[in-house]
Amino acid sequence: MIEYAENIDEKSRHLAEDGSQFSILDYNTPEEMFDAMMEEIENEIQT
Repeated sequence: MIEYAENIDEKSRHLAEDGSQFSILDYNTPEEMFDAMMEEIENEIQT
């Protein structure tokens, strides 16, 4: 699971919102799962 904090203050208070959950069973290789996770992070940074 990937979690996001809106800013550094929320991060320091452990106030993170849930992002997507990733299961290795949904991907053919660990690398595919890693790529999907990185895409999720990059898309969150852009919004």
